[in-house]
Amino acid sequence: GVALKPTSEITGQAEAITAGTLSERITAHAHVEEFTRLVMVLNRMLDRLDGAFRVQRQFTADAGHELRAPLTVLKGDIDVTLKRDRSAAEYRATLVSCREEVERLARLASDLLVLARSDSAVPLEHVAEVDVRSLIHRVVARFESAAAARGVHLAIEAAREVTVAGDERILDRAVSNLVDNGVKYCRPGGGVRLELGSQGGGVLTVVDDGPGIPPEHVPHLFVRFFRGDPARRRSEGTGLGLAIARAGAEAHGGSLEFVGNAPGAVFRLSFPVIRPAGPTS
Repeated sequence: GVALKPTSEITGQAEAITAGTLSERITAHAHVEEFTRLVMVLNRMLDRLDGAFRVQRQFTADAGHELRAPLTVLKGDIDVTLKRDRSAAEYRATLVSCREEVERLARLASDLLVLARSDSAVPLEHVAEVDVRSLIHRVVARFESAAAARGVHLAIEAAREVTVAGDERILDRAVSNLVDNGVKYCRPGGGVRLELGSQGGGVLTVVDDGPGIPPEHVPHLFVRFFRGDPARRRSEGTGLGLAIARAGAEAHGGSLEFVGNAPGAVFRLSFPVIRPAGPTS
């Protein structure tokens, strides 16, 4: 009983720590040689749990705020419209406005599901060989109209075929988010360039002719819901694009990093390669 008493006291302190008191740490017998390692392991576990809970609470608060904004607009538009009889044109204008907010909610819900899945470390579905060069061409084709409307030119430099093992939908989403960001921030008349290589792995570099990323924004680029430009309308994005792109890269054992400004933003997406092939004619 005397020998096991310290273990009982350590256990008692551990049991007293709840979700609301995760900042507390175990101190019982922490300096006793025989129990130091046990207390250190438990406290490190509590550090990880505390960090995870903080991230989750912040994410929940941010998600709630983002969901509340379009719902408030929807309710306001509907309430104003119902105050009196209106013409068909006025009703149509309200419906158009409401549809924009519903589309924003749908995008946000989809993005939140992707991030929830990545947080849960759910294994990839539909894993197969993906021709990255073909995928890039398909993504760029989808953005041609949006880029042309902004006077932005899209260019691809991909002499080699690069094949990876992965979920094509998730890879498509990651590349699409990078191209979307490049088009939105590129200066009118400028261009967004996609360079595909295979140096020890598939590497996609996306460069735009925009103003670049201010130094104070760099640490927050991959933070969820972060928007570097407060002047941008909320309807232009959810602030989750880069977070989703990085989650998609990491799900494939790869990475996404901000390389720097040249002078526009340069992002590098990398992933393991199954088979790099030579140039095709």
